[in-house]
Amino acid sequence: MKTRRAHPLRLLVVIIEITVLLVIFGVAGYGAYRKIYPLTAPVSATQAEKYFEMGNDARAQGDLKTALLNYKKALRGGNKPEYLQKYAEVAYRLHDYDDSITSYALALKQKSDDAVIWNAIGNAQRDGGKAQDAILSYQRAIEIDKNYIVAYSNLINLYVLQSNPTEAKKTLDLGLANNPSDKDLLAIKKNIK
Repeated sequence: MKTRRAHPLRLLVVIIEITVLLVIFGVAGYGAYRKIYPLTAPVSATQAEKYFEMGNDARAQGDLKTALLNYKKALRGGNKPEYLQKYAEVAYRLHDYDDSITSYALALKQKSDDAVIWNAIGNAQRDGGKAQDAILSYQRAIEIDKNYIVAYSNLINLYVLQSNPTEAKKTLDLGLANNPSDKDLLAIKKNIK
């Protein structure tokens, strides 16, 4: 006797039908429904821009969770670097370092020569317990912009925290070689022996 194999599309339809029935009758619950049908419908560029502005407004008012939610909605309109960067900044401030790192990394795929983003991902990596990655990110920021003092300061401070005065001094010397009259680096020099 010959057995018939079900068509793969028919199997998919049956699975969907069963899932819907389970949700309707409450067996699987709303959480299972959301896992299957997440709230990720794309939005138009215009709507994404509105969500982005709503995120900026909420952020300005100190409502970081609402800002994060609106930036996330804006990202449904496309992974614009400015959307990713704002989302990452707020995730960082909410201490969600992994989410922040991921968003900064996506922004860097589009703007790989942005020293500010490299420095920011370094901060998230440092605070998220990924010191070696942070060092590389700060170094990349400095490589891109030799005058970006914040990256020098962050790298020096990280080396000091790691009890690595030799690398801290090398980084300070490099910073002063590129920016000999910078008052922030000169102030750091007074504290590093």
